[in-house]
Amino acid sequence: MSLLDIFKGRKKITAQDIRIEKIRLEQREKKMAADIENMAKEKEELFRKGAETTSKSLRMIYARKFEETTKRLQLMERESIRLWKEARVITALNHVYEHTRGSGGERLLAKLTDGQMMDIMRLIDSDDIKGEVFNEKLDQMMGLIDATDANKEQIGAEGKEILGIWEKMDEGSMEFEEGLKQADEETKKKSKEAN
Repeated sequence: MSLLDIFKGRKKITAQDIRIEKIRLEQREKKMAADIENMAKEKEELFRKGAETTSKSLRMIYARKFEETTKRLQLMERESIRLWKEARVITALNHVYEHTRGSGGERLLAKLTDGQMMDIMRLIDSDDIKGEVFNEKLDQMMGLIDATDANKEQIGAEGKEILGIWEKMDEGSMEFEEGLKQADEETKKKSKEAN
């Protein structure tokens, strides 16, 4: 079962499913760490062999292999970031699941909408969102999943547009001046539609 499988079968999710996925991710992460270590050693060895030889043809071979190994390492490092994100999501799901179960609330994943599920998957898939920004966005999403309907309606259409613009600015896809201009245009547009 993968993280996506957990989302697909979300009405049947159990704490056991979450624990199993966490163990599976930890095993994948451990294997990947060993693979990265081995590949880093291989890369170092290729560089050493290329430095020691004076043969131009051997140096060409070592240079090509060094380049290929570097690219494979970069891909593995990206995948390791994705694994970390998935593990962080599983930990957050477990936390909220335990919280809602203990308080007698609805089951966590039954409250998770398709839109929220896709937002979480996009967050995992995005190479631009890492570290603390990822944690903040995930915590915000987990809070929305567990929010009451009253809390969800505290902001209107214009406010939702502004929040979206701020998120783009957080991700670095929009500068402050551009965001301010777009926010102003969206607010005016929504006001005209209301009148």
